[in-house]
Amino acid sequence: MTAVRAHRRGGPQELVVETVALPPLGPDEVLVAVHAVAITFTELEWDESWTHAPVIPGHEFSGVVEATGADVSTAEVGDPVFGLIRFDRQGAAADYVAVPARDISRKPESLSHTETAALPLAGLTAWQGLFDLAKVQPGERVLVLGGGWWCRCVRCAARQTCRGVRRRDGTRSGCLICG
Repeated sequence: MTAVRAHRRGGPQELVVETVALPPLGPDEVLVAVHAVAITFTELEWDESWTHAPVIPGHEFSGVVEATGADVSTAEVGDPVFGLIRFDRQGAAADYVAVPARDISRKPESLSHTETAALPLAGLTAWQGLFDLAKVQPGERVLVLGGGWWCRCVRCAARQTCRGVRRRDGTRSGCLICG
């Protein structure tokens, strides 16, 4: 298969396209045919990315399940999925990626693979900001202003009994109120 790899730390200038073997598939893993991948611009510098070398970047991905390990019961061949790969593993900037089945979710039907590949890290950041750091509880009010990963805050908080706010003209305000 074809993969993008880096043999040493640095930026995009360190990336090369190479032919590599298909990743081995463990009993609790799925093999995903990658349709889209997101590469965080600094991940080639993170210590977690360099527990192995050379490294395949791109830990946010979207694709279709190509094969499942013997112990996988939560995904089937042909399922459209997305996920966030742990940073001590090879990434998804390749034709295929092997990833634990517990680290994938079904791709939203309303989004393209490209849009879906951009969700995992922003969603995790939003969740951590709201619930791990701010410790938002049901019944509390949260005001979210702005775009970027804050948009994911709206989705995360909405799953925890919050509601969005609309402007008088009916458009979304970018705000969220919980409680």
